[in-house]
Amino acid sequence: MRLYYLQSQYVSNKHKVVKALYDDEVFRFNEGVLSPFYVLNIDEVDPFNKALCLDLVRTANKVDEAGEGKYYINSGGILMEKEGWVEKVEEIF
Repeated sequence: MRLYYLQSQYVSNKHKVVKALYDDEVFRFNEGVLSPFYVLNIDEVDPFNKALCLDLVRTANKVDEAGEGKYYINSGGILMEKEGWVEKVEEIF
């Protein structure tokens, strides 16, 4: 799996994850649509990472009440999860 994340930090020590792609989807993705980015590779075949990869894809582009995603990359290039993250759901009447 490839995680694309922005080079610029949106908050000190936090880079926003903008796309999560399984390896078989990478060839169809146009990286030119992103701002300057870095890529973090995750071994999606490793059974330990299966649930993580599913959650990364499921929560991509979703935010909490503060407008932050569930996952981010710290300044050391390590994937981090925001504690207590709850997806913001818009109520439609």
